[in-house]
Amino acid sequence: MDNQEQLYKLLFDQASEGLIVSDESGIIEIVNAGALKQFGYSEVSELAGNSIDVLIPPRFRSKHHGHHSGYMKSPHNRKMGGGQVLYGIRKDGSEFPVEIGLSTFLDGQGKRKAFALVTDITERHRIAEINSSLERERELNNLKSRFVTIVSHEFRTPLSAINSSAQLIEKYTTSDTNEQRVKHTHRIQDSVSHLNGMIEDILSLSKIEEGKIEVKSEKFNLDEVISEVLSEYAELYPGPSFEWKPATSVIESDRKLVGHILQNIISNAFKYTPDGKGITVDVTPHLGDYVITVTDSGVGIPDSEQSKLFERFYRASNVANIKGTGLGLHIVAKYLDLLAGKIKFTSEVNKGSQFTVTLPKNAKI
Repeated sequence: MDNQEQLYKLLFDQASEGLIVSDESGIIEIVNAGALKQFGYSEVSELAGNSIDVLIPPRFRSKHHGHHSGYMKSPHNRKMGGGQVLYGIRKDGSEFPVEIGLSTFLDGQGKRKAFALVTDITERHRIAEINSSLERERELNNLKSRFVTIVSHEFRTPLSAINSSAQLIEKYTTSDTNEQRVKHTHRIQDSVSHLNGMIEDILSLSKIEEGKIEVKSEKFNLDEVISEVLSEYAELYPGPSFEWKPATSVIESDRKLVGHILQNIISNAFKYTPDGKGITVDVTPHLGDYVITVTDSGVGIPDSEQSKLFERFYRASNVANIKGTGLGLHIVAKYLDLLAGKIKFTSEVNKGSQFTVTLPKNAKI
């Protein structure tokens, strides 16, 4: 053995990383001390002559056969895994995360060999998990902070309105003040309705986060649900006009969730459209879906904020004086996921928004 060969052998044996040489069929020929330590073996003879599969967890072995065969047919230097976390299995059956670099070479007889550089990334993986947990905790803390800020403000406003209206009603005791009494009674009813809506949103969010939403499929007339929602919000917001042409739209889905989706989209259209402006609702069959389009003439959503619209507790900067918790569209998107539906929108500030909801005619729930 010449000096260069001795140097290569020294580097191979002393490397802290795992080094494994196998033949074209995946039979291990050589391993270094680093690989033995990583995989919990004490002698090269325990691995030499065995398939590389002994170092791979059983659940990954079938896929590895195809990957190995394909690689040997078209070899090139690369990392295994394509960005996914890979795992090795030790002699005692325990698993650990690894990073593997692959290359090939021809030996003295012209036979192709695979050369694997194995790095134990247990510590890196542990740190990544810790960082991920910290990031999730930071996100939860931010969400809690936003929740407290928004909900406390949104609860305080209607409660103050209820309190002041109740106090004023006590003063209107004669028949000629009946109009004022009715006005404040309506104000109380509107505030209670707003509070109930917020509580419903918070409860819905909680159920979604805990995976407790029950989806029940039934056949119903989609037009009836839309008409009910339009009637409800046209009464609450009499200022904007609306246009709607019912058709026969029988759908099989969860009526309650579909109703909640439509309530949110349509109520937003009324809420953000100024008095005297118009709203249109349209349902169009398209292949196996119904496409529901709600177009308003409202304040619109700033371009820079549109990507955040479906986030929890997010409200656009130009709607600060309009009631809302920023939960509605987030819940809508989650419900549509459950119903195999989709939502998209276009919007322009001071010109209005158009929301398009696509629902399967027969959802596979």
